[in-house]
Formats: sequence, C-alpha cells, structure tokens
Amino acid sequence: MTQHTAVEDQVIDIVCKALEDVTQQCTNLTWNQVFLAVDRLSRRGDIMLVPMGLGTYCVTFPLPEGRSA
Repeated sequence: MTQHTAVEDQVIDIVCKALEDVTQQCTNLTWNQVFLAVDRLSRRGDIMLVPMGLGTYCVTFPLPEGRSA
C-alpha cells in the first residue's frame, strides 16, 4: 500500500497535464504503474480524465462541489 501512495502522490504532483506528459515525467515508473495510479485516483474521484480528442486525455483535479465548468 505504501508504494501505491507514493506513486499516486507523484502523479498528483504533475496533474493538469496530458496523460502522455505525466507518463514522461514519471521517469522512475513504468507506463503501467502510472496508468494504474491514474485509474485508482480517478475511480476515487481525486483526479479527472478529460478527453481531449483522438485518444488523448488531460489529467486534472475535479471541480469543487457546487462549481461548474
């Protein structure tokens, strides 16, 4: 569990970027580790994946409750 937390913390540090950019900045992690951390964080509602088109996603924080885009 400690490894997951460390991986997720590293992903959170570079959110609001294209998923591809996140994977490139986590040089000590495999693509699979980053993807699984993003998946866990997204399912928990800690981050959002926003489709940007052509299979590209932006990783960002969700809006606080009561606010809309």
